[in-house]
Amino acid sequence: MYFPQAVAAALLLADIALAGPLATIVPCSEAPRNVTATSQHQAIPTCTKSNGKLLWSSYDYVSTVISCWGESSISSCTVTDTAQLVPISRAVTTATSVVPITTKHFRRHYPSPSYSTVYETVSKEWVAPYKKLGGFAIPGYGGCELCEECGTQEDETRTQALSVTECTSVAGEVAVVCSKYTDT
Repeated sequence: MYFPQAVAAALLLADIALAGPLATIVPCSEAPRNVTATSQHQAIPTCTKSNGKLLWSSYDYVSTVISCWGESSISSCTVTDTAQLVPISRAVTTATSVVPITTKHFRRHYPSPSYSTVYETVSKEWVAPYKKLGGFAIPGYGGCELCEECGTQEDETRTQALSVTECTSVAGEVAVVCSKYTDT
């Protein structure tokens, strides 16, 4: 009776030993050595060079693939940082309007109306950090276990806070106006 349990335990330990590290990460090109990620949510040091000095920070490593919004449909995203932004949705709309333009003809004393077509395009992208994804954000995805504010509220509602980037452009104009805000 103990033999099967011992064999199962040995196989489990062998499986863990054979799995090895999850990833080898280069903190930055100037770092003295690489870092080996051995577990999910492990703090991984990272660095940047500024004024000749290395500035160190860290992020929580994760290795998972989840559904996300691709270029035009649901796709898959590889997530390696718990703070990594995951695309949830995208939308692009174009409004067309015809506006009158008043011009004066040289030989006439009254204005002659003419019209111009104006195309205004609004693009929106909704994203959320992986660690704040709830089960409501992506169809078929149950949510990240790290999300503390996710889940059903006391009044039985579920919400998901998303960061939105909205950009508006008018055809023929160089300027694109973008704004960022939070949507629930």
